[in-house]
Amino acid sequence: MLRKLWKSSMQLLTVFITLLILLNIPSLFINESRNISFQPSQFIQAIAKMGKQIFSLHSLTFQIPTPTGNFKTVPLFPSVLEPYMYSFTILFAALFLSLFVAISIAYFYFLSSKRFKNMIQRTVFVLEAIPDVMIMLCIQMFFIWYFRQTGELPVHIMTFNEKKAYILPILCLSILPTIQMFRMMILYIEEERIKPYVEVAYGKGLSSSYIIRKHLFKNIFIHLFHHSKMIFVFLLSNLFVLECVFHMSGIIQFLILTNHFSTSITFIVLLMMVMPFYLLFQICSYFMKRWQTQMNGEII
Repeated sequence: MLRKLWKSSMQLLTVFITLLILLNIPSLFINESRNISFQPSQFIQAIAKMGKQIFSLHSLTFQIPTPTGNFKTVPLFPSVLEPYMYSFTILFAALFLSLFVAISIAYFYFLSSKRFKNMIQRTVFVLEAIPDVMIMLCIQMFFIWYFRQTGELPVHIMTFNEKKAYILPILCLSILPTIQMFRMMILYIEEERIKPYVEVAYGKGLSSSYIIRKHLFKNIFIHLFHHSKMIFVFLLSNLFVLECVFHMSGIIQFLILTNHFSTSITFIVLLMMVMPFYLLFQICSYFMKRWQTQMNGEII
């Protein structure tokens, strides 16, 4: 147990140091007069300065535009917490929605007829070929058309002032991860179905639905977990696009508005984005290993 904690601590420290170095690399080659040269002393000073700012969070401030066209200086905390919670509510909701929908489609896919399977495969192929930005814009345009036809708008199509959009951003962000997880599940279930324990299960008279629910899904979740980091990176990359399309005042604004935010703020924001998923992956990895150990030698 202590060895695992030490390993996790070292991994977290590596992430910390890597972000610190990457964000200060420009100072290794560019000085204040914008001349390009190799300047290791300035690089070390920049890292030391960022380290001091990180450990004194109350001193971190940034500028926001005012209605008069000027800029107002505000502290990073607690100002960053509301957009942070907004973005991560969308992110986690999209992740769990993707997982639920992918499991449901995969379950009915293997119990359906060949004709229905072909229809699902064609739909998935078409959705994969469409860029994610196009999908988001098409969904927005559909609800705008619906509003013009009926005069009613069931969901917010864009964040405006205090009215935040939730349903459409979650739906748009979950579409492509759902397709990715569905394809992975199909691949792994096909691999599991040819294994001897499945033939034994069919020989005992167990139904296909029971075998899929109780055994196949249980085994493929372990494989799916190993691809979860890739899905997380995919969700984060789409979150950049999503916040622009839906005019969301989320956490991504602290990364793209570099004119008003310092590298120290960028470091803190990146760490805030990485930490929840890092802890989630570590906890899930621990339970997955225990689950896998319990499953070894299991006989249906």
